[in-house]
Amino acid sequence: MEKVLSQAEINALLRSSKTAGPMPPSASRTRKYTPFAFGQASRISKQQVQSITQLHERFARNLKTRISASLQANLEINLMSVEELPYGDVVQNVPEHNYLVSLPMFPTRAATVLSMDLSIALSMINLLLGGDGNPAMEPRPLTEIEEGVIESVIEIVTSELSTAWRQVLEMDFSLGQKLRHTELYRIMSSYDKTLFLSFEIRMLGLFGTMSMAIPTSASSLLLRKMKELNSRSRMSKPEAAQQLRERLKDAIFGVEMTLPFTALSGKDLLALRPGATVLLRHQIQHPVLLWVEDKKLYTALPVRSRQQRGAMVQQQLSISQESEKGAE
Repeated sequence: MEKVLSQAEINALLRSSKTAGPMPPSASRTRKYTPFAFGQASRISKQQVQSITQLHERFARNLKTRISASLQANLEINLMSVEELPYGDVVQNVPEHNYLVSLPMFPTRAATVLSMDLSIALSMINLLLGGDGNPAMEPRPLTEIEEGVIESVIEIVTSELSTAWRQVLEMDFSLGQKLRHTELYRIMSSYDKTLFLSFEIRMLGLFGTMSMAIPTSASSLLLRKMKELNSRSRMSKPEAAQQLRERLKDAIFGVEMTLPFTALSGKDLLALRPGATVLLRHQIQHPVLLWVEDKKLYTALPVRSRQQRGAMVQQQLSISQESEKGAE
């Protein structure tokens, strides 16, 4: 049964806490405190930023070529920044009237949020509908027909983004739902980390931006795969090959010496008995093959060392001579 303190007991506890005094200086000196910046948790490294930048700069160049061909107008698309930001910070900096759309990512259940300046979207729509790309109107929400027109541009974006990511990781982006600013928090929590990519778009005297907020559940897979690929490329360098050679010195390999193939008839095979001698038709002065882990790498002569058989190496075979044992 839970005990309930009386008022007298409560007063006694309060008096004892007041008379206890502050913590001794010796105890406080043993504790060390380090400030922690929560906004910098899981921050991507400079090397990772460089790898992501290279990947999405290629994406921007290919996207520029395809959209220019679709619009039949010249435009410039350049990557401006790569950052890791909380999703809440991303949403706060998105203009209310921007064109917003979700880009579901397969095989994950996550979705990227794409934002495009409304002036750029309206200019692209005007070009696709046969105009000059300079609509004389103030930015306004898109009509249902205009949303259908700009979706053809977003499909190009998802296609090129999928192609760029597949160079590293199997990931497909697709066109999702048009979003209102008030619906953005349905995609992610404000505390979720995102990989934030910002691109500048210049066309027909206009300047605008297109940005993507990619959830870390997907970007972390990309970064992990990039790290694996970088490790493999480092292992292909000469110093890595020398390091591998040194480590192989402690490895154990199976070695086998074999005579060349000899044909034997079925009649002679059936006549074999313990103590019989089979003529192998191999000259005693000719070397035989020395195999290392099913690879023929040397020629050698059979020898005896006290009570053990041995192989006296005669020649090392070149790589072009090496073949699988089963193909001999």
